[in-house]
Amino acid sequence: MPSARVERYIRSIFVQNISAGITEDLVRQML
Repeated sequence: MPSARVERYIRSIFVQNISAGITEDLVRQML
């Protein structure tokens, strides 16, 4: 089980969650 690939997969999930939370906060501030 290549740890590098798993780490990259987990990191991409974290990045997507963080960017989704930031955009959600921006939308709430605009409303």
